[in-house]
Parts: sequence; C-alpha cells; structure tokens
Amino acid sequence: MVREKNESKIFIPGFDGPLLSLSLFNELQHNILPTEVIENAYKEYKAKFESKRYQSFYVEHQNDEWFKEKYDPESNLKWKLEKNSQCQKLSQRFQESLQNGFFKNLNLQITENDENLRNNNIKILNHIYNKEKDEFEEKERDIIINPSFKSKPDNFVDVSNAPYFGFDPDKMTLFLHQLPRNISRFQILEILKKLPGFISMSLSEPIKNQNYYRYCWVTFDSEINCDTGYETLNEYRISNDYKIIPIKSKSSTVKRIRVTPPLFLEKIEEDLEYSKMLIDLFDKEKNIEV
Repeated sequence: MVREKNESKIFIPGFDGPLLSLSLFNELQHNILPTEVIENAYKEYKAKFESKRYQSFYVEHQNDEWFKEKYDPESNLKWKLEKNSQCQKLSQRFQESLQNGFFKNLNLQITENDENLRNNNIKILNHIYNKEKDEFEEKERDIIINPSFKSKPDNFVDVSNAPYFGFDPDKMTLFLHQLPRNISRFQILEILKKLPGFISMSLSEPIKNQNYYRYCWVTFDSEINCDTGYETLNEYRISNDYKIIPIKSKSSTVKRIRVTPPLFLEKIEEDLEYSKMLIDLFDKEKNIEV
C-alpha cells in the first residue's frame, strides 16, 4: 500500500510491511527532492511506523499473562510484594540459624592437607602462590559435596554442613520447560509454595522466536526436597492445555569451587564495609528488619 502526500509530492509507504531504509524510501519518490525534505519526510514515516508497530504489538499481547505482569501496575506490585515476602522469609531463616549457632564453626578455608575431603565428584580450584614465578597458580583437587550414598565411610567429612557449607545448586533446582503465554507466574507460584523446602522461583523474559514461552527455575533448600518437588510437579496439570514437566539436572560436568586467593587486610576490610552497605540497602528495599 502506498499513500501520496500531495502537499510535498512525496510517496509514503504503507505500514503493513517492514520498515524501509532511508535510501529505499528515497528511491520510491517520483521526483527529485531536496535532501532535507526527504529526511524530514522519512523521520515522519519512521515515527508513524513505530507507533503502528507498538499498537499492533499491544493488541496482540495485551491479554498475555507475561504482558500483564510486566506492564500492569497492580500485577507488578503484587509480584514485588511476593519477592519481598520471599526475601523476608529467607532472612528470618538466616537469623534463626545464626541465633542457634548454626554458623558457629564456620570455616572459610579448606586446607591442602585435609585427607578427609578427597572425592572424585567435586573439584576445588585453589590458588597457590608460586614464589619462583611470582604469580598465583590454579591447583585442582577433589572434595565431596552432598553425597548421594546412604552409608557414609568412617573417614567421611560432609562439607555440605558446618563448617564448610558447600553445595551443588544444580542438585537443588528444577527447570520448568516452556510456560505458555496464558499461564501466569502466580498460578505456578501457588503450587510451588505448598511444596516442602521451596525457596524461590524465577522466570525468564518471554522468548519472541518461541511463541513468547517463558522458562522457570525453582530452588529448594535441599536435594531431598528438590526430589520431592520433582515427583509432585511431574505432569501436574494446571489447565486443559498445559501440564508441568519439570526437569532435573543431569549434567555430568565436574563442578568446581573457586577459592579466593589471599588478600591484603586492607582489601578485606574495604570489601567488608562495602558488603555491609549493600546489605543495608537491600534490607531497606525488601523491608527486612534486623
């Protein structure tokens, strides 16, 4: 479709096709016109094209759940309050653990001589200073994180609890595949909140080339609760058109824990003060009272 702008004898392309470049816009003109006139007409055409595109996008997606969650003030506020609530619960759990002495024996170092931490499951990447080369080198060794076997050997040290608190996050996370446009995050959340050990849920942005599907990650507080969540959610039907198909991590990739190389005392104190400042800011943002 082509419309003619009679007052300046400029042809304006229709808005039902792709956006034309300036050079192609110029080629459509039947008359040789000053550059300034062409450029001004093109700016007007481009502005109207963008306006039409946004209008078409709104009409197509205004009823999509992701669109309402993103742009509807009421839905937006509802999700913000829910995220604050999740953070407040996590903060409360941390405070209770702290008061009960759960972190009393916290150890921030894993020594090279600790024979009890050897295993072929998880590898630790330690930074060792080489005096001859005057640089840090990465030295890899094995430790064990969250063992799957039921009977533990006598010389076993579980680094998933105090004093090391190591864990493999993949073992405590479920992946929900392709949430359709008509399923809201609140429908999923209401189911997840009933599961034991549920901590948090996060969704991707809608993926344009996949019919605006979203992907979801669900985090639990332990491997056991993650497995229970998998069994509960597997083929759980939310509507006639959609049922949940959770996916557990099957990665055989060796997980590596990186140990920070030795730092100057001044740097540690600087990082500590910066961390305190961030904690204060996030506590205020999430309405967390300590």
